[in-house]
Amino acid sequence: ARVLEIDSQFLYIPGCMIVSFDDLSTHTTEVRVVRSPQGIDLGRLFDVHTVYKEVIHDVIGVEEAIQRLDEIMNRRDKFHIWFLVFMHGCASASVGPFAFNARPIDMPICFALGCLLGTLQLVMSPRSNVYQNVFEISATILTSFLARAFGSITRNGVHIFCFSALAQSSIALILPGYIVLCASLELQSRNIVAGSVRMVYAIIYSLFLGFGITIGTAMYGLLDSNASTDYTCPTN
Repeated sequence: ARVLEIDSQFLYIPGCMIVSFDDLSTHTTEVRVVRSPQGIDLGRLFDVHTVYKEVIHDVIGVEEAIQRLDEIMNRRDKFHIWFLVFMHGCASASVGPFAFNARPIDMPICFALGCLLGTLQLVMSPRSNVYQNVFEISATILTSFLARAFGSITRNGVHIFCFSALAQSSIALILPGYIVLCASLELQSRNIVAGSVRMVYAIIYSLFLGFGITIGTAMYGLLDSNASTDYTCPTN
């Protein structure tokens, strides 16, 4: 705003930006509210930051910058959606051994549950605004239900798969670690409004995930009286 010589003020809260344009000659103010769903796209972030630097250093004009921003926002995604679903499965299978003590025999099931989570998040959720509101709970209910079902399979009286590792690694990519990180950085930079909103949201989000896991495991427990109750994986 200073480079373009515009008198304006900005208030950012997660998912919403409030912009105030001041007219000093008439002492009037025009307020615009810009809403946008939150997401992570480091490729577009880098391209937008490049445009920002070129405008700041007077390399390009405003008209060209607006045109390039429109092209960045309207271009197709770099990776196909089913490739991202596959990577969800790979991430769940990879995080299981070192974070949740999963064994090699558990990794294929972790991969399948991770792909299921990716399908719900990337394929089903964007198609319905109603489902987006219950995505976290429904995903954790379904994955924990299936995790306990696989974890209850026995051979010679011993559980073949580790229930706790399957349930936790399958939802690793929707855990609120990134949200807590952003909230901490915003609070550290004295952006109290955005930081506190994110932190409270992360706490409520964690409760949603815990509620979903509890419901899913309890539902399978009602169907199978011999369901697994192990909270840790065997070391052998």
